[in-house]
Amino acid sequence: GVMMAEGLGGLEKDPVSGLVWINIGSLADGNLGAKVRALIEQKLTDDEIEEAERRAREWIVANPLSKN
Repeated sequence: GVMMAEGLGGLEKDPVSGLVWINIGSLADGNLGAKVRALIEQKLTDDEIEEAERRAREWIVANPLSKN
């Protein structure tokens, strides 16, 4: 998510999509996710943050994580 948000590693810079993946990843590590999310959100508008949160929710619903 950070690499996409910052346009690193040859990825096109896309902060909103990066935040989507950071939000999804924070399900695995909430503390780290919260810190990284806060850094990226500083660079986004409220509308961009809402868009990222909506897209993350949609992905999570469409791709439920296994409890195994």
